[in-house]
Amino acid sequence: MAGVAEGLARVASDIAADRRARGKLATEIKAAANERRSDVESFLKNTNSARGEAARQQAAEAEQTTLRRQTEIKARLDDFAGERDARQRERREQVAAQRKEAAAFKRDLTNGVDAFRDKLSRHGRDRAAEIRSSLCAYAQDRADGTAIWRGAL
Repeated sequence: MAGVAEGLARVASDIAADRRARGKLATEIKAAANERRSDVESFLKNTNSARGEAARQQAAEAEQTTLRRQTEIKARLDDFAGERDARQRERREQVAAQRKEAAAFKRDLTNGVDAFRDKLSRHGRDRAAEIRSSLCAYAQDRADGTAIWRGAL
């Protein structure tokens, strides 16, 4: 019986040792699982924060790109407005120059017409004076001829 008791004691001791070993293994597994869970949580947290940081960087770059584009567009619009103003100013200057040129042409034309009319008028007066002088000479010749004919001269 002593052998059976010894066997039972050995079996009980083995069972206790197995329980301790399983408890120790369970504690190690639990610690490893907790460590693994902590690593996964840390990885996920880092990944999420890196993703959030990347998203923030992308948003900042997109904002910078938008601001650069807005600046470029504003600069081009300002350039266009400046060119438009220059063209309008040039057009106004051309219109003013053309008006001055037209006024000078009209003035020269009017002066030319006046001079031509005066010349024609002067020529007409001179011609009329010549004709009148010629007619007066003819009338004088007739009067003299009539007087001679009548013997009154």
